[in-house]
Amino acid sequence: MSYIPFDDSAYKNGTLVYAKAAPSQILTVMSYYRRIYYCMINKEPHKKFLAYFEGELVPLS
Repeated sequence: MSYIPFDDSAYKNGTLVYAKAAPSQILTVMSYYRRIYYCMINKEPHKKFLAYFEGELVPLS
């Protein structure tokens, strides 16, 4: 049986979002792997990425 990769992510790389726990902190989605979004704090690229599940994020509108 072969593995067929598919992209089931709601947010694409580069999307601006914020976490429900910290709505004042804007994040940029950097990658999505195994149902976890890895986000960079906007304007602070030297800090570590933060990991979130889809339900913890809200798109910036």
